[in-house]
Amino acid sequence: MVAITGTDDRVQLSDAAHYLKDKILKNSNVDEVKIFGSPGLEIGIEVDQEKLHLRGISIPQLLSGIQLNNSGRQSGYLVLGGSRLAIEQDNDLKMVKEFEDIRYETGALSSVRLGEIASVKRQVTTPTSSLFRWNGKAAIGLGIVANEGLNIVDFGKQVKAQLKSLESHLQPLQ
Repeated sequence: MVAITGTDDRVQLSDAAHYLKDKILKNSNVDEVKIFGSPGLEIGIEVDQEKLHLRGISIPQLLSGIQLNNSGRQSGYLVLGGSRLAIEQDNDLKMVKEFEDIRYETGALSSVRLGEIASVKRQVTTPTSSLFRWNGKAAIGLGIVANEGLNIVDFGKQVKAQLKSLESHLQPLQ
């Protein structure tokens, strides 16, 4: 078991866990890597209603633009006038930048990006599905499983060396 700590920012911890998982899985002696305590992430969109109004974009137009560029499973929400509306996400539209770049026509020859009228960010899913703590600190755990038949002590040393080589990419996390 490896615990990733060093911040209370669970988005940063989750990103680090997925980065490490991808790197560790490249080790031919690793059979599987499981992530524990990842709270789940979603994309939140908080619309500035004044900017929306000034650009002449209606709420149905705003929602239509998001829906046209987005389908699949629920993965976030849109806050508009105190109301919280679910948004969907699939593999084609995961990143914040892609949401920010959704364009809306505001006149004959002009348009505006969603990022200009709303705050778009990745954040922890609410309610949080699971929490993990290590020595009293917010953490995400990695369970690293060796291939069958390996000397587990040697495997542990190898994984520890691999993690040490990746530390510089994860600062200030531990």
